[in-house]
Amino acid sequence: MRVPWRRFLPPCRLVLLPLLFLPLLFGCDPNTTRPRVVPFPEDAQTEVRAKTPAATERLLAALEADSVPIRFSSTRDGYVETPWLNAETLTATDARPIGADIVRIRGWVNPGKEGFSIIIVEGAYRTLADPSMPERELERPLPKDHPVQLRIDSLVARIPTGRSGTVPPRPITPPQPADSAS
Repeated sequence: MRVPWRRFLPPCRLVLLPLLFLPLLFGCDPNTTRPRVVPFPEDAQTEVRAKTPAATERLLAALEADSVPIRFSSTRDGYVETPWLNAETLTATDARPIGADIVRIRGWVNPGKEGFSIIIVEGAYRTLADPSMPERELERPLPKDHPVQLRIDSLVARIPTGRSGTVPPRPITPPQPADSAS
């Protein structure tokens, strides 16, 4: 007796159902270049009327106008990071990043309400070196009176918040300490 060949095939729904989910599977890109680092709660932030890529471009333009070197940036993911910088000159340094005189600046652009983004910029330093701990746990936010933090606050305040962010922010010179000899 011959056995019909259809008997050995799976039911139609078992074949078609996975095929329906293939576009969803290949349509999503779970990869991100943004690290798993969250900003400190007290970091400087502003809300701009732009989506994430455009707001990230505004942040990059503000940092470049202030002559801050960029180590990594991703406009798609809304993330900007500098190398470790000398706090006095804001130039990249190879010195061991310990103490408030060696800092790193990071920026996040998170979606806000429809058509808006929130730009968050932080300055961080390391208090000590401990190879047994994750690097982020060693970092602390800059004090509010630190010269780099004052510069970050000024930079965030100068980012254009309106729809047309084409006006480049003007660089400012850091405040010079007053002469104590009178």
